[in-house]
Amino acid sequence: MQLKPNIKNFIAIILTLMLLSSCSTMAPQRFATNLHNLSWSERQKQLRTLNTWNVSGSLSTTYNNKTNIAAFEWNNNQDNYSINIHSAMNLVSVKIIGDSKKVVLLQSSGKRAEAASAEELMLHQLGWSLPIKNLNYWIRGLPAPRSAQTTLQFDSYQHLQKMTQQNWQITYASYGVFSGIDLPTKIYLTSPQSQLQAKIVIKQWQGLLTFR
Repeated sequence: MQLKPNIKNFIAIILTLMLLSSCSTMAPQRFATNLHNLSWSERQKQLRTLNTWNVSGSLSTTYNNKTNIAAFEWNNNQDNYSINIHSAMNLVSVKIIGDSKKVVLLQSSGKRAEAASAEELMLHQLGWSLPIKNLNYWIRGLPAPRSAQTTLQFDSYQHLQKMTQQNWQITYASYGVFSGIDLPTKIYLTSPQSQLQAKIVIKQWQGLLTFR
């Protein structure tokens, strides 16, 4: 199925997802004053139990010298998720629905595409791919498990501040407190290998549920 160029741009934004303005300034900003000072072991345990959330904000991606900006909502319930991306004034919108077996892409025009994974869907539609599964962890401020990692840097609260995984450089510029949990509010992602940059700005973390 062939997609129009403007639809392809929004697919790229979605799958960068959840990858969320300009990516030129990446110096970490200071954080809220009510953050929790936990050990990294305690923080990992807390964040790993968080498996249900509703995140909303904005995202931008820069690829081949082209920048796309959109609003997004990401609903996650364990292995099931849906991501809504829409342009200004909702002129173009795309929805991705995924689980452990497949990913479905729905366009506002009614068109539909399906693949076994978000990575496969990207490769088929765009010609390049991202470690989408890792974003489920990165957006919470965690390194993805079973992925090669070369660096982990922390701030004074023992939040992740910088990380490198699978040739991606992740910078956490700010955190906030939501339902008693410290969570990222601004994330920069850069892949020198694919020359792709992304910025995620999170306005709200809602519907947070944890499992033990």
